[in-house]
Amino acid sequence: MKFHARGWAVRVTAMVLGLGIMAAAEIGSGQGAKDGTLPDAEYAKMLKRSVKGIQDALKGTPEEPMIEKARTAAVMTAAYAQDNLNGADGQQRATVRDAALKVAELIKAKKYADASKLAGTLPTLEADPKAKKEKVKLIDVHLTFSDLMHQFRLKPDGGWGIFGHLQEIQTKKPTMMPREELNDNFVLEAYQVAVAADLLHGHMHKAKPKEWGEYTDDMKKFAIDLGEKLRAKDAKASPEALSRLTTTCFSCHKMLKVKNTGN
Repeated sequence: MKFHARGWAVRVTAMVLGLGIMAAAEIGSGQGAKDGTLPDAEYAKMLKRSVKGIQDALKGTPEEPMIEKARTAAVMTAAYAQDNLNGADGQQRATVRDAALKVAELIKAKKYADASKLAGTLPTLEADPKAKKEKVKLIDVHLTFSDLMHQFRLKPDGGWGIFGHLQEIQTKKPTMMPREELNDNFVLEAYQVAVAADLLHGHMHKAKPKEWGEYTDDMKKFAIDLGEKLRAKDAKASPEALSRLTTTCFSCHKMLKVKNTGN
């Protein structure tokens, strides 16, 4: 009896440890059972932020940099929406994706008022049963490599100021992430980079495809890691995550012979 009891206890302990390891792995990945890049919990906030970016860029008589920002943001919105089509809101996300691509088409046709109006409806659209719950290719179809990189530019140049923001913090080499940087906007910025990297991975670099694949994979991985650390408000681990991401950016820019100016 003692032998059997001891064996039973060992098996239970092993099972508990195994479940613990699995749970830890899911927490570390930041994705759990979901097969996506942008956490479901951040999707609504990202959608709202993206819509605001589109509408702000199209105010008045927009100039070319802002027009490009709005159109790229519309396609990125489609990417955020279709990042996870397997959840309970998959049909609604597919509907948002299709509508976001329509916004991009309206912008391209210079129908800015119509584009802004449609963009404003994206967060509350009802699911269209005809929307296909299958991912559509976005890079090299709805936007080019240059279009996608445009969002990293400085804000006056029609970008979101992402590269400049990351570079500004990294240059100071903080051992602890400043408290004021532990905010929702930085979290969404990190996941914007991750989703962009996912799209970039699908763009074939003819000269150095192997290096391109590795850099875009690392860019996505490190951006997700940064997003996780910021979501957890982990001031101690965030700088290292940021460093890995910016180092990847610098290395890729060096390969492509692009200056690290955010432009």
